[in-house]
Amino acid sequence: MKLLKTWQFLCLMLSILSLTSCSKSEDLDESDKWICILPPDDGTPLFTLDADSLPHFKNFKPISQSQFQKDIVGYGWNCNALQTIYNDGRFSNDNLIGSMLGLGPDHYYITKEKITKFFYVDALGYQNAGRFYQDRDYTYDETTGWIMSEGQQLFQLYSYLEADGRYFIYAIYPFGQNTHGTPQYCIATFQRMTSKQLEDIRKAYTVNYDEIKK
Repeated sequence: MKLLKTWQFLCLMLSILSLTSCSKSEDLDESDKWICILPPDDGTPLFTLDADSLPHFKNFKPISQSQFQKDIVGYGWNCNALQTIYNDGRFSNDNLIGSMLGLGPDHYYITKEKITKFFYVDALGYQNAGRFYQDRDYTYDETTGWIMSEGQQLFQLYSYLEADGRYFIYAIYPFGQNTHGTPQYCIATFQRMTSKQLEDIRKAYTVNYDEIKK
């Protein structure tokens, strides 16, 4: 708990000192803009990696089921940042979003029964500009922090933050493989969407991916 509070304090200080707009049109109200609050980096490894290359947040305390239902469920979550986690437990200060070729970050809407993923498929760019959604059943394990769907790990929540009237979750996020074939993971920063932002993304990502893959 002490480490979590320290994490939240550092993130809050960082938000005050260096809030950075990520990706939102200039005609929107300031309160409706995306803000990046990247995890603080003092050079100390934040994670330990096991034999399967899965990173573990040091002194991890998962979000309880009651907090998950209160603060996570019922909202959309926009992925603002993806930062590579290295084998030594450190992580990159560079945000992969914006430099991803043929890829895009995944965004989510979480209800009690379903998790909806909004994502981009470059190979299907001829259809709705490659923007799709996918609904899945899911479970949340409060002992591990993992959100699971159909036997697969979607992402692991390890920190929740409120800063300057905005809400963020930080997660360990599977992100393909390294060049030598081992799994690659990132820190994913998600910002809670406003109701308008959720409405906008649902209007943009209108094609059901499962329907076109039948």
